[in-house]
Amino acid sequence: MPCGEFKRSYFELMGLLKWRTHKVALVMSLPVLMAFPILSGGNVYVLSVATLILINATAIQGLNVILGLTGQISLAQGAMMAIGAYSFALILKFSPVPWPVAMIFAALVTALVGMLFGSPAIRIKLFFVAISTLALQFFVEFLISTPKYSDVFGGSHGIHIRGIFPTEHHSVYTFYLALSVAALATLAVANLARSSVGRAMKAVRDNDVAAQILGIDVPKAKLAAFGIGSFFIGLAGVVWGIWITQINPEQFTLDTTLDHYAMLIFGGLGRVWGPWVGAAIIVPLIESLKLYLPAIYPAIGVYLAPLKLIILSVIIITLLAAEPRGALELMRKIKEYFRIWPYGYERH
Repeated sequence: MPCGEFKRSYFELMGLLKWRTHKVALVMSLPVLMAFPILSGGNVYVLSVATLILINATAIQGLNVILGLTGQISLAQGAMMAIGAYSFALILKFSPVPWPVAMIFAALVTALVGMLFGSPAIRIKLFFVAISTLALQFFVEFLISTPKYSDVFGGSHGIHIRGIFPTEHHSVYTFYLALSVAALATLAVANLARSSVGRAMKAVRDNDVAAQILGIDVPKAKLAAFGIGSFFIGLAGVVWGIWITQINPEQFTLDTTLDHYAMLIFGGLGRVWGPWVGAAIIVPLIESLKLYLPAIYPAIGVYLAPLKLIILSVIIITLLAAEPRGALELMRKIKEYFRIWPYGYERH
């Protein structure tokens, strides 16, 4: 805590922005984010990477609720994003509802499916829950790619989502949509973590037996985690569909889950800003590999997929060895080191 900064009321103590440094960072970052399309100079590629960062941050916030707050392993990130995107496309196709309403309905459908396939967590733990969610991933991949249901899901070609925004401003409007959804998801998760439901989730994560002895409804907390987390992941899938306009099964594979785990672990499990930090660093890294490596070494193009997994594995292993709590905790320690320098202890 910065020296001389004290809390005089419960309202100040429970504030989202507790310290002056947080408030200054928010005031400085908001104008940059709002003016980013102008600052990027109209570069569509840069704007697309920024949009991709925001979409991933939203999806990882959902994973953060399931894994970071509640400690439940889910391997169906790609499937849940697919449910959100395909539900949104089908609602728009077969009903006249406005797209914001379709967006909420698609996220609710994802939440219901997430709770259904997360319900085994009531009776089983850890890797057994992971197998249940992995079954959802394979089932969704089969359902949306099989020719048998191609008249509904489009098979391997997928579904085209009609233009939500004007073509000439599509990238800019989609960026602001992704920014709004990511900001709201972050605000929701920050408040959830401070609520009684969030504290119950943390108790279940730390020790579900002890939580049950204390009177916490463990099944309810687990189902709430899968429902809320899946809702945000579904929202991310909807924004992805609006941004990409043509969704297909290849976009929602198990690789999506691996990427999101890497970003969450890198940023910091259970930390509200962890998804933002992980996505902001790893997404540009992956995109840079796709862009520059084939240009430098043309023959390496066929090895991009395994090379990406190797690089992500090295990053995660190195970071976990240096700081198991993620990049945010490492940044905090560096800040504290310079704050108390040249002293070797922390002031109280």
